[in-house]
Amino acid sequence: MIGLKDLPNDTYISFGKLIYNKNGDLIDIKEDYEFLKDLIGFFQNEAKDVKYVSNEIGIPRSLIYKILKWKRKIRLGYLIKICKYLEEKDIKKYSISSLENRIYSISSSRGGTIVPYLKENGILERKFPFNFKTIEGIKCLTFPFGDGYISKDYSGHIRVGYVNSNLSLHNEVVRCMKKTFGNIDYSQRKITAAYDTYFTGIIGKIYVNCLNFEFGKKAKIGNSLPKEILELRDPILIGACISQFLDDEGNMSDRELSICQSAGENFLSDNKDEITDIKKYIPNILVQLSKLLKIINVESYFRKPCFYYDTTRKKWKLTYYLMIRGYDNILFIFPFLSIKKGSLKNKIHERIKKFIYIANRMESIQKMKGYFNIKDIVESLDMPTHSVNNHINSMRKVGFIKKIEAGKYHSNKGKVNYVQTKYIIEIPNNLKGYSLNH
Repeated sequence: MIGLKDLPNDTYISFGKLIYNKNGDLIDIKEDYEFLKDLIGFFQNEAKDVKYVSNEIGIPRSLIYKILKWKRKIRLGYLIKICKYLEEKDIKKYSISSLENRIYSISSSRGGTIVPYLKENGILERKFPFNFKTIEGIKCLTFPFGDGYISKDYSGHIRVGYVNSNLSLHNEVVRCMKKTFGNIDYSQRKITAAYDTYFTGIIGKIYVNCLNFEFGKKAKIGNSLPKEILELRDPILIGACISQFLDDEGNMSDRELSICQSAGENFLSDNKDEITDIKKYIPNILVQLSKLLKIINVESYFRKPCFYYDTTRKKWKLTYYLMIRGYDNILFIFPFLSIKKGSLKNKIHERIKKFIYIANRMESIQKMKGYFNIKDIVESLDMPTHSVNNHINSMRKVGFIKKIEAGKYHSNKGKVNYVQTKYIIEIPNNLKGYSLNH
């Protein structure tokens, strides 16, 4: 959560007037110059001795005279000192907590403006203080580590951007940023084989000064995920983080989901044969993602890395893969994913549809007999016994299938027969409604 006191001191704040409908719903906000004028007026009445007030609140006299003339917006560092001064004079009307509800815009001298409100279905939703414990908020914290970046130009402007060839993924980043911050300034341009969507000014300052992101090379900002992500325990929010990585760096083959990341600047060598201890170059981000997956009972492992040659730097580098393997793990994580990349989403849906098809067969046999066994499914689906056994084991791991009677050998008139293990299945409601033509 980022509140008024958490913003950089050189941020500029303007205030607004809230407009409600008859039902008490917030429907609009208008910039309100009178509010700041009244605040400055209260301060002017209390600060008749400018020299004394200047020493007390730590603002030069010349700036106090300048502040007294401000009409539209005020620098946050000065605003906080003024409000603290008024509170000490027992004037509670302009406390910091009350001002947070009247903010109209947040901007900086470097450009870019945030109006921390977003209108949906005719209702205006306040976005300040900024809350990152939402699906969209977590994605905002995640995308700079995937296909995003944070850079600083020669003039000191910090840019938070996203580069990808898929415009639908750009739209998702913009949507998440707006859901988290409100109406924000951003730009988009076409670059070689991709698009670049970037946010400048105040957004960059919030990422660097408030969220402790670093600008520079990918490896530099990739050393560790932010604490807001590392402290997650909510499966939905962990799924949002994983989903953003899958959209940017993910793929699926057979029964495996993968997230890849280069070891980047952690390893540069002229000769790939010089590498002796590959494990020590595993990007810390992938290690942290593996731990997050463990929290939601999803097992993962690291595949042997691949070498690639950086033609720009003329160096060998490593690409590592974090793998999520097996139906059981995919079924564990599936309800928590919010993937937007169509090709990957379709691959996952195909695997889930295959699972649902097999599960429906099991359920239909169970309705007739009260249970099912491996032989029933082998004959019904014409599948190899080992494949059916693997599916049953996967579904047992996630709690969909229970064993009600163990298999046993039975002797009858000198003949020994094997009575197969009996199972029952209960398909979760969220998968029951999952259509085969999804």
